[in-house]
Amino acid sequence: MKIGNVTMGKIQDEIVNLLSTYHKSIDQAYIKSEDEILSISLKVKLSPDNEKIKIEVGISFVSDKVKDSVTVYADEKQQVLFSNSAS
Repeated sequence: MKIGNVTMGKIQDEIVNLLSTYHKSIDQAYIKSEDEILSISLKVKLSPDNEKIKIEVGISFVSDKVKDSVTVYADEKQQVLFSNSAS
């Protein structure tokens, strides 16, 4: 199964969602770290699931140890219903 634009778009969306969700916590962890380095790890797992691609996206950083993940599906065969461009 091909990894196309739908899959990549969903990965990007979920990374943005996780960063937005934890923005305040990341900021607080950065402030707490003072002169130390704050590392933020983002993890993406892709696996086949019937005719779809299972996408698991996770974030991990140390503030008081935060860990979360999300699973979504991308169907590359699904047709686009609406176009953003005006005809």
